[in-house]
Amino acid sequence: MSLVMNEFSYSELFTAAGLFRLDANFLRLLSAQDGGLATRLGAYRDGRQPLSGQARSEFLLRLAPHLERFIARLFCLEPEVAALQARTRSHDVVMDFKKHFVLRRARRYRGEFSESFADLDHWLDAEIQQRCWPQEDREWAVARLGEEWLTDEVAHAEAIHRLTQWCALILTDPQAGLAVPGWSSFRLPQRVDHEALVPLQRCDDLPVRLLSLRKAPCGVVTVSISRISGWTCAGSRAKCIIVCIAMIMMGISAPRAFRRRKGCRNWVSRWTRWA
Repeated sequence: MSLVMNEFSYSELFTAAGLFRLDANFLRLLSAQDGGLATRLGAYRDGRQPLSGQARSEFLLRLAPHLERFIARLFCLEPEVAALQARTRSHDVVMDFKKHFVLRRARRYRGEFSESFADLDHWLDAEIQQRCWPQEDREWAVARLGEEWLTDEVAHAEAIHRLTQWCALILTDPQAGLAVPGWSSFRLPQRVDHEALVPLQRCDDLPVRLLSLRKAPCGVVTVSISRISGWTCAGSRAKCIIVCIAMIMMGISAPRAFRRRKGCRNWVSRWTRWA
């Protein structure tokens, strides 16, 4: 494999001399494109200008485009990289559509709906077909359509209003929302109930039944539970778990020693009496 930059060969990338020469070429090109950034890179490498946190992140982000262009030129990948960048940037219109229509217009829409969602959806398809845009990525087509109308809001006021109604119906009608599965433009943050992060289900029919709870003068609590027919408790560790559940249900905190020695069979027998 031959490289087009300064007569490099693929085998040179596996030698120290080749890497030093490659780095020198990169620094020379960086100095020609951004002398200040090249100076900062030299100071960072020498340790004269240490960076950390956000400052380091911003420095690397400034450096990344120059390194990308250097590698693309080195391996003759400039056309492929340009095509990939264009394909990625073509989706910027989706985020612009989300900001301008979904967040700013549809979420605040409080007017009447003069047309059904089916009629509005059919109208949008017709508008897309008139422009001969690909149907495979409908989200991109709708987003580009909306952004195109925003370039002249006065001339396309009616179309913008209808598109706003279409978006508002998707946000408010679950059936209409089925028309945009997986669309990132309609993926909005949801409220989180931090008191119910884990779904809980109350179970009144536990495999054990609490018969009595007694506290001796010395402070020792005796829990008496019984098995339900067809259920057996295997081992003292399971007994400890059952007793913990019973005490929590009764609003009693487990003693410190109970938590520390929950695996001891002899000690557990002092705390539980099985009917």
